[in-house]
Amino acid sequence: MESYQSPRQSHRLLMGSTRPCCRSGLQSNQTQPTNLLEDVGYGAWPSKLSYRMYAGALVNVFGAIVFGAPLGLEYAARTLHWSLLMSSLTVVPAATVFGASWQDWQRVFAHMKLLGGIDYALCLPAYGALIGTWFGAWPMPLDWERPWQEWPICVTYGTIGGYFLGLTTSGIAGVLSSRWVRRKED
Repeated sequence: MESYQSPRQSHRLLMGSTRPCCRSGLQSNQTQPTNLLEDVGYGAWPSKLSYRMYAGALVNVFGAIVFGAPLGLEYAARTLHWSLLMSSLTVVPAATVFGASWQDWQRVFAHMKLLGGIDYALCLPAYGALIGTWFGAWPMPLDWERPWQEWPICVTYGTIGGYFLGLTTSGIAGVLSSRWVRRKED
């Protein structure tokens, strides 16, 4: 059995200060950024982002258990890691753009009223990840007893495949919608 990294360790890798500064032109009297996102200029923002990511992960854990994810201590870490992956692909990009604006979340995800390329880039990959997860779960109940059928291996592959399919579709839809808007303006 493989050893899994705890979510706390994963979070430290993303938000921790274990690497040197990447900013060029940093003076010796300036302090180095304390995390990866401060390094690119976001300041105190990561704490809000990490709370939103964990809130999205809790929703994903609940949804996975409701839809039949195995329960037990041996599967808890796998379920939590999968939910953090889902949260980072679905919740974090939208939380980065929309923040706490409930109207924008509803407009894009509930009502599907996409206004531009950013809305397509947020909505279609998120729905792609959800649909990919659904399709990835289909081989799990089959009695083939293959190692790739264990929770959450095939679901994770479906999630990533659906996300990339949604990302590709969003790029095409964003280009086509911008052309349609330009033709409408002419």
